[in-house]
Amino acid sequence: MKERKPIPVKFTVNPTEPITNDGKFFDTHGTPVVHGTKIVIESNYNYPHWNNRPGVVEWDSKKGMYRFRFTDGETLDSQNDFYGIHSFKVTEQPAFESEVGFIKDADLLTVLEELKADERNYYPTATVFANAPLALIQQSLSSQINVLERVLKLPLSQFPLKKP
Repeated sequence: MKERKPIPVKFTVNPTEPITNDGKFFDTHGTPVVHGTKIVIESNYNYPHWNNRPGVVEWDSKKGMYRFRFTDGETLDSQNDFYGIHSFKVTEQPAFESEVGFIKDADLLTVLEELKADERNYYPTATVFANAPLALIQQSLSSQINVLERVLKLPLSQFPLKKP
């Protein structure tokens, strides 16, 4: 079967109403997808002739779901729901990244510092038998701190924390 070359196309994206679930939709490779994201359809169950086509993702506020739009060239502009697409990748994020809701590392560091400043991180580790509320709070704090450290690729803290 002859491999299709992607057709370079410039898409214009219409503005949309605010999306309440934005940031919870990802491509096959884990990249966030939002209204206006440009994609390439890597694989489709029902329509293999859609493979390797460029497209753009749009939010349909009436249906409450994402749709994709692709083109066969200059004349055909078709919109479809995400039926049958089981592999696609982001090629370009929309120009309005500030509206997308990506979190910057500096913001994560601020949250991490706030969590580490909590005095309960420095108490001896509680058990549910001796002090259940404190044990649950400490577990929650340590989990949040460790997740942020993993995301930021920092060494993991050992609990209880030691005062500087």
